Amino acid sequence: MALEFIPTLEKLLEVYRVPIGQARFDAYIAATVGGAQTTAEIALPPLVSANPMAKAHLNAALETWLALGVDEAARAILLELEPALNVSFKVGLTLLDDLRGGWTNRYLNDWDFRFPKKMSTNWIVVPLWVSEFASLEGLRVAIRGAVTRVIWQSQHGLPKTLLEMMQQEGFTQHFAGVQPRFSPDDLEYSRAVIASYLPSFDKPVQFACLYGDLAAREVGYPPLGLSAFAGFEVALIDYP
Repeated sequence: MALEFIPTLEKLLEVYRVPIGQARFDAYIAATVGGAQTTAEIALPPLVSANPMAKAHLNAALETWLALGVDEAARAILLELEPALNVSFKVGLTLLDDLRGGWTNRYLNDWDFRFPKKMSTNWIVVPLWVSEFASLEGLRVAIRGAVTRVIWQSQHGLPKTLLEMMQQEGFTQHFAGVQPRFSPDDLEYSRAVIASYLPSFDKPVQFACLYGDLAAREVGYPPLGLSAFAGFEVALIDYP
């Protein structure tokens, strides 16, 4: 069993170096899909969520990540994890434009990575965000989180209720090394608000609890009086 790292960011940069237009889109399809006849055969699933028409700031962000030695660092992080895991996956990175990408809403895309509609079978996709400072420590947290999340789901199934989502994310964040941010008062207030919603299967409620009022309003869901990422903070403390 192994976690096999597949380099993808260099390939994505090659696509973005093609001028925007049909040629760029064709290069994106060739790199992402390859000769696949079915979705299961797609060559590089990590690139599916990338914006094929991204602007030049994505090139700069990719060059920054590559200059850090992201591929070598990712392999080293996965080698640390392998002895403790009895799994076999390909692991790849993707960079999403949550600054100027018209089709990339940070919160909705983040939701899809954390709470997919179906179980991962052979790939683990690790999302990086252009709005976040590129660092190897950030890479470590992102990889450990993505891998741990898939492991949790393989053991418990995909989470359905808010409680199950918070159990997944508490375990995942704890293993990834995420640090608490809330004051004791904000944590206690958030915990009290969220408590009555823990059995909920309703996505708007789950979303507002996890991501907070700002994100909820942005995507058209009713706010519940919570700070940004309140549910994740409570999960980190209460469900490690």
